[in-house]
Amino acid sequence: MADLKQEVAGLKQDAADLKQDVADLKQDAADLKQDIADLKQDAADLKQDIADLKQDAADLKQDIADLKQEMVEVKQELRSLRVDVKSLDNRVGDLEVSFRFIRPRVSDVKIEVEVLKAKAQ
Repeated sequence: MADLKQEVAGLKQDAADLKQDVADLKQDAADLKQDIADLKQDAADLKQDIADLKQDAADLKQDIADLKQEMVEVKQELRSLRVDVKSLDNRVGDLEVSFRFIRPRVSDVKIEVEVLKAKAQ
């Protein structure tokens, strides 16, 4: 009978150990479910980050295209300004030539005025 009591006590202990093992397994399962939920959230966050990066890349490409277009326009403006400056340089040269022709005429007018004054006296 003592052996039977000892056997029952051993079985009760085994049952208690099994209950504890089941409780531990349930906790492990709950932890795994939480880990899975966390991983799913991390995956969703990463997908959003990737989408944001793709949008940023598209925006940067557009910015680069806009800047290239601005550079083309600025180069065209510079070419136009260079042509304008060359044209102004040519006009200034023409004005200098005109002033050279005007100076002798002014002298001629002064001489004629003096001649007329002399005649008038």
